[in-house]
Amino acid sequence: MSKVKKDTFVFYRSYYDSISRFPEGVQFLLFRAIVRYGLDLEEPDFTGAQFQPFVEAVWDGIRPHLYKSYTNWLNGNKGGPPKGNKNNPHGRRGNGKQPRTNLESTENRPKDKDKDNDKDKDKDNDNEQDNVRDIGIIIDDWRHLSNARLDQIRITGQSVANFKRSLLLQEVNDVAAELGLSRTDIEAFMQKWGESSPGSEMIRAEYEPTFNTKERAKNYKGVGKPVSRCISVQELMARG
Repeated sequence: MSKVKKDTFVFYRSYYDSISRFPEGVQFLLFRAIVRYGLDLEEPDFTGAQFQPFVEAVWDGIRPHLYKSYTNWLNGNKGGPPKGNKNNPHGRRGNGKQPRTNLESTENRPKDKDKDNDKDKDKDNDNEQDNVRDIGIIIDDWRHLSNARLDQIRITGQSVANFKRSLLLQEVNDVAAELGLSRTDIEAFMQKWGESSPGSEMIRAEYEPTFNTKERAKNYKGVGKPVSRCISVQELMARG
């Protein structure tokens, strides 16, 4: 019997907005990583990629949601109603426990086709509201991550500092166009405020009593040697 494969996953616009700021070659690496991890839980390797620290920071922000979505789908394909239940006439194996409520068979109840269709859609993609909560990787505030959220991040095996760095990068990317920041301006900002000591879960920005990303980023306009939009990636990298 062939192994059941995941056919779909949720892709958020926030993924696209973050990734589209990279050169096309880097975008491809991230899009491919999302697809392979979202469908098959295949870990990417960004070693040697252009802008590697920033690519890994963005990935660390996306990965937990894809992992949660995959494990929810995986758990949904296990078990079923316990053997002997009226809803399991063919004796499919389950966990052997009857729920405390809703024990009677639903075979005589009228079906709501609209609800059934909604359940079918949500089963594979997870519940949309749950996805919004899980996407805390995008809307979380790195300044106020709860202990429970930090534990969730650690469980996935990723670096907490990189997770916070990805959120800070998202914040500065969101105001970059308004402030007129170039890619190298953003890099200079992140090298200053996104750095962390080896083994530390804190980024430099956290050591400030207050930190307004937009106000801080204003000071970096032109610091990173602004360049023309048509400059080649090779020249951009050479200017470092």
